Amino acid sequence: MKEEIRKNLIIISIAIVIISFVGVYILTVTIFPLNTEPINYKEEWLDELPEVPDDLLLYKRDIITGTLSNICNIEEEYWKNPEFYPGWEKAKNSYYLHHSYSSWGAYGYGTYPADAGVNIKNLKEGEEIEFCTFFKAAFNIETYQGIKLESIENEYFKVEITPNEFLLEPTFPVFKEGWIKKLRIKITAKQDVPEGNYIVGFNVVFPDKETNEEMVWEVLRKDVPKDPEYIERCIESLKNNVYFSDQCESLYINRRKKYVSGGTYSIGRPFYTVKINVE
Repeated sequence: MKEEIRKNLIIISIAIVIISFVGVYILTVTIFPLNTEPINYKEEWLDELPEVPDDLLLYKRDIITGTLSNICNIEEEYWKNPEFYPGWEKAKNSYYLHHSYSSWGAYGYGTYPADAGVNIKNLKEGEEIEFCTFFKAAFNIETYQGIKLESIENEYFKVEITPNEFLLEPTFPVFKEGWIKKLRIKITAKQDVPEGNYIVGFNVVFPDKETNEEMVWEVLRKDVPKDPEYIERCIESLKNNVYFSDQCESLYINRRKKYVSGGTYSIGRPFYTVKINVE
């Protein structure tokens, strides 16, 4: 009887939530009641990333205010650190300092910045415009996500994205080095462009079948050291629920080196847009 009640509790408690914040969309699966007791340990989730530069917040400030518009030249020690992005302090408290192992970050990715714009005069055939953005896994994601980006073009503009197919690595329990990619978006005029407003960009779609299969194998073959502290923290997080804390080892095994395909959901708009005003 008790076993039946426990099974029903798991089924009833399944929930899927999509959260939008600055172009990042998170799909979280909750498998049993939440317990967000603080987990007290050093900030080892940043151990695999470059050291945070002393002036990182100045770069962040100037991007937010629009003072710094050419982000292609920003060094990776800035953009690879989560502190560079809006929402980090809240995420740090919710997912890292007070993590609950009762939920699993399965899908989550997006761009920052999510939009760009330019005013340009007399745009002629063959002329190019280049932008950069950062495509990143959301905070608290434990899976490896296969991403393919599909250009949104029109009769006047060709759009090339580099890279346009890649593997995003997890952001929990530590930020792996490949949690984020810098993208270069090259926009080329196919012909002389009349005056007007134009929008191009890209969306996220399923990786090609062959590439998807390669990514599955790549993840399974990764040398990811076991993390015994993960299980200890899981038990501590769920200490008020003895039944589920007993399952922490199983949870850890099933969440390790897990691959998922991107492109499983849309947000009602492109993941990245460039607004071009030709005068």
